[in-house]
Amino acid sequence: MPSQSAPSPIPVRLIIAIVLGHVAFSGNRFIFTLHSVALGARTLEIGVLLGVLMLGPMLLSVHFGRWSDRMGYTRLCAIGLAMLFSAGVIAAAGAAMPWLYVASALTGSGYMLAHVAMMNAIGKAKAAAEVTSTFSVLAMTFSLSALAGPLISGFLIDQLGHAAAYLAMAVFVCASAAMLWWAARRYRVVPAPAASHAGARVFDLLEDRALRAVFLVSGLLSMAWDMFIFLAPLHGVAAGLTATATGTVVAAFSTGTFAIRLGLPLMSRRLSEWRIMSLALFVTAAGFVAFPLMHGFWSLAGAAFLLGMSLGCSQPVSMSLVYRTSPPHRAGEAVGVRAAITSFSQTALPMLFGALGSAVGLVAVFWCASILLLAGGATAARRG
Repeated sequence: MPSQSAPSPIPVRLIIAIVLGHVAFSGNRFIFTLHSVALGARTLEIGVLLGVLMLGPMLLSVHFGRWSDRMGYTRLCAIGLAMLFSAGVIAAAGAAMPWLYVASALTGSGYMLAHVAMMNAIGKAKAAAEVTSTFSVLAMTFSLSALAGPLISGFLIDQLGHAAAYLAMAVFVCASAAMLWWAARRYRVVPAPAASHAGARVFDLLEDRALRAVFLVSGLLSMAWDMFIFLAPLHGVAAGLTATATGTVVAAFSTGTFAIRLGLPLMSRRLSEWRIMSLALFVTAAGFVAFPLMHGFWSLAGAAFLLGMSLGCSQPVSMSLVYRTSPPHRAGEAVGVRAAITSFSQTALPMLFGALGSAVGLVAVFWCASILLLAGGATAARRG
């Protein structure tokens, strides 16, 4: 619960804290790739390096959520940010692949620990009716931080080298920790009583029909997001686009995600969360049918923008649904389950999409995904 001081429209300090941490996370992830290439790593080694990044979150996110329910957020966020800081220092000091593997594991697990705990706190810092608007603002800032991390890191790598870029990301972690300390003085989340967790199992959450529908729909939209990011460049190359044009198509997708998040607070006042999710799934399904049939730059960029709009609303709205449907004393655990599903998507699905694309072609992969999205849209419509 927030403290008794005058509440702000949104928990600004908490949002700034997690966004600063996300700059460091996205920056480190970008540096790992370029640094490993500079070290002469093979493609398989780079793939393993990035897989290690999300392996810890995939396995531990549910536990992170449980701990945030029982312990609050300040201590867990501090531990997570300390791990993220250590990752930057280790990678800067040990310019060799074994050290990068260690730094990658610390980056992924440390950031996810802070992320789950702070998302739980942000959700509990506002009334239920305002959660969607709060997560919409947070999603917009994530769009900017996901851009800022690689941009700052790339500039510093060119000017000062990889070590300086890692240390700069560590400075962002320190700024996040300072903001966390300031936020903790205002937003106090009361941990759930220990007795409320007695005998609790993660399958209890999955057995809840409403919450299971949230996880299903959220997982499908996460799958669609990762699938587009992975396959769109391949389709652009196959369509004969230049690297710059292909990059612009992907940038149009990112622009669409930001645009829809600007209008999402207004949309959420007119439509229910389930209505928004069903529309997002249906529009994405239609886009996945049309996108692989297009070959011109402007048609692909326009389709990418519309797909960005449909998928861009998924993260804030699904987070709002998690808080509305999960037991109050296990909201953090539910956030952890959702994070585990997303981490699995980011770890395993690109390899699966690549294998399917090689076997049956990109068009068939997009259309199979479209069928799944239509089924998810029907599920969301029924819930609405």
